[in-house]
Amino acid sequence: MLTGVVLLAKDEETILPEWLAYHRALGFDRIHVFDNESGDASVRAIRQAAARVDGISVETWPSHLPMVERQRQAFERGLDIMRNEGIEWCLFVDADEFITVTIGETLQDFLMRRAQHAAIALHWSFYGSSGHIQEPSGLIIENYLLRARPSFEPQSLCKSLVRVPYVQGCMNSHGFLLDSANFPYVDCHGQPVQWESHGQDHVLDPWRINHYFVRSRDWWDKKVARSNATPGFGRGHHEWDHYDRNEIFDPCAATHGEAVRREMRRMGFEPPPPPDWSDRNLAGVARLIRQSSGWSAGAAFGPPPEGQSRVDSMPFPRLGPVEPAGAEHLSNDRHILNMRHNVALGKRATQSSISPESRRSDIHEEAMGGVDGVISGSCGFRTGEDDRPWWMVDLAAVYAISEIRIFNVLDIPHRARHLSIWTSTSLTDWLHAFTRSEETDFFGADGNPLIVTFFVPPEARFIRIQLPGRSHLHLDEVQVFGSLALRN
Repeated sequence: MLTGVVLLAKDEETILPEWLAYHRALGFDRIHVFDNESGDASVRAIRQAAARVDGISVETWPSHLPMVERQRQAFERGLDIMRNEGIEWCLFVDADEFITVTIGETLQDFLMRRAQHAAIALHWSFYGSSGHIQEPSGLIIENYLLRARPSFEPQSLCKSLVRVPYVQGCMNSHGFLLDSANFPYVDCHGQPVQWESHGQDHVLDPWRINHYFVRSRDWWDKKVARSNATPGFGRGHHEWDHYDRNEIFDPCAATHGEAVRREMRRMGFEPPPPPDWSDRNLAGVARLIRQSSGWSAGAAFGPPPEGQSRVDSMPFPRLGPVEPAGAEHLSNDRHILNMRHNVALGKRATQSSISPESRRSDIHEEAMGGVDGVISGSCGFRTGEDDRPWWMVDLAAVYAISEIRIFNVLDIPHRARHLSIWTSTSLTDWLHAFTRSEETDFFGADGNPLIVTFFVPPEARFIRIQLPGRSHLHLDEVQVFGSLALRN
């Protein structure tokens, strides 16, 4: 099964070597780039890669048309190219979009599971500036690690991965017309897509499009100037505040850094050196904290005071040793690196079953209630009555876990008395990390959650909480604190 990508790009020479290498490393066989009359060295970079690696090509695409129609016509042309070359599945994206997977599954395995479908809509995941004012050196996927919450409305939009023989044409840069109703348009879970003018909140999917839309402030200003010179298209500096979302630390794409560097070398590019994850300069993130009027990470869960931005529960990366919470010396960038952050906030979760009393019908959406940042004393999630019911969160990368905080429900806390915690890096081998044997209750929203501290931090990507015997598992919130493990 051959797979391809069609890309429309203009003046993207700084990102193209990484973008090409990333999508080749993910397993795409064929890449065709429409260069939108770039004024930089974009075409030269693509031709350099094409001379060393099979399956890469570039075509000049005129820029006189309005942007929406220009994209549609380019994708129509790309669809014809892929159809003539026998490509089965093809992704249609822009240069600031990287398809990303947060579970242990290859592209080929994913598409084999969608053999009865004609197109897959992949939601956007917006990444912010991570506090960068100037464009930093290094890979995009390693420089920009903070993204928006799942409720950010533009993330209801998508890009498409289509099965070429079953596609009739392109509606716009987001959606395609299908040939047959027998092969539907679905999301990454296989559920039919409902096209709407306005999206709804959704849980970020395991397959999605990381959208590095703003990057640094300096890069954004240049993007605005360039877009305003484009017929029928334009952006404003005021959009920065809306799209610069830095609410959840999520390095899922950064885990492919070494594979990207290997592929860049194959293409004749000299990749940037890997970052020093144990002692990284995150001065830009420190700047974001200063701009938050002194709020500390995880300090509050209600709405922000009038005129202040919502950064109270922003889990800023702490990539060095564990430090106590509530650090106040914001004048020292090095000290900011050691602030604790909740690495489970907003991450994908699942559980053993759904209860008839659950607020959500989707098992992943219900489980996400345990990592949504809301501590109320009521059920964040509920399972049905199961043998050894469990709940699990995927942290999207391997962390050295220093502490886990479990906030119990206040009305029936006794059910969680004897819970256990298990950790895994791969979902195959599980390590028993903790069991609570006390006959007394613990609570949470009242200020007394269960706090499990690890003096020898276990390395884990997956955290599972489980009860013995037959019971229901329902908790308010789960927080996990840790630093990226060096294996990443």
